[in-house]
Amino acid sequence: PVLDLFSTQLQMEARAQYQYGLLRTISQINQLIMRNNQSVSLLEQSCQLLSQGRDYGLVWISLFDGSKAQRGDNEDLDVKELRKGNSPLQADVKAGPLAGKSGALKDEQYLTAAQTVLSESVLATRRPSVFKETPLANPFWQSGLHKAGISACAAFPMRHEASTIGALCVYATRTDIFDNPDEISLLQELADDLAYALISLEARQQQAFLSTAAETMRDGLIITDLH
Repeated sequence: PVLDLFSTQLQMEARAQYQYGLLRTISQINQLIMRNNQSVSLLEQSCQLLSQGRDYGLVWISLFDGSKAQRGDNEDLDVKELRKGNSPLQADVKAGPLAGKSGALKDEQYLTAAQTVLSESVLATRRPSVFKETPLANPFWQSGLHKAGISACAAFPMRHEASTIGALCVYATRTDIFDNPDEISLLQELADDLAYALISLEARQQQAFLSTAAETMRDGLIITDLH
């Protein structure tokens, strides 16, 4: 009994320390959001921070094509077509041990198939999707992800108002890593924060472009008047 209490106390302290580490990482990413003016750089650094010091083998952010960003859960998904490469993914950024130093994925075909299915899942439902084992039913794909060292994975929709602009997907090396509902909530909050940041950056860039265009037009009118 005393040993059991001691063991339980150690487990609680370990969970608290793990949770604190995630909160600290999310705080660092929020600081990036405040000072970063480049979308790709923001996503790259966010993936790198999230994948460091945790049991995440890969953090992969996919952005959707604008025409797909508002699809609802009333539309069917054709997974066979997705695996052929007919995907709604517009761009992606990844980091973690499985991504390699150059960003080239180890066991790429398995991870790419999983990423496509995960991204389509959150695009359709706008809710987090958590999979112990793998999101792929086919034993061939399952064995491939196991070989890559993936024990569980989760996807979080990057939501802004009525749109889902992308997916934050996390591939873990422990089966139980997403059992904590607080971890799911924090990662979903982060996904939404990143979506807001990307939309805000795009709006600022458009405003800067329009301001520059207006200045150019005004200069042109002044020159014309002089002649």
